Amino acid sequence: MSEHDCEELHRTNKRWKKEPAEVRWKIVQLLRRSLGSNKEFELHNYADLFVESRLKDGGMRFHGHGLWFTQDAFLENGRGAWMIEELLQIRLPDFTDELNADQLKAAVREANGQINLWAPR
Repeated sequence: MSEHDCEELHRTNKRWKKEPAEVRWKIVQLLRRSLGSNKEFELHNYADLFVESRLKDGGMRFHGHGLWFTQDAFLENGRGAWMIEELLQIRLPDFTDELNADQLKAAVREANGQINLWAPR
């Protein structure tokens, strides 16, 4: 998901949530490919979005209101994880820039296990 505008990401996710279950599952399959990539993406128009890990490390300031994200929407895997969480209504491990290579592999493995529980039967 390479969209750079935060509000457009929300609109896209709302559209996807309205899709039939089999279409949402196909979208999830595409998004899960991003979980192994901690590539940083630009994100614009995010004044009301706060990423917990970036607040903790001083990379962002909290202004008292807005959407609180545990997934880092500035990273490819965090953005994908957030969208998967929204589509399946599940909670995945946090994908942040704090994860080292081994932690990232473990998070991807755990996320894939949770996602697989929602596979159509």
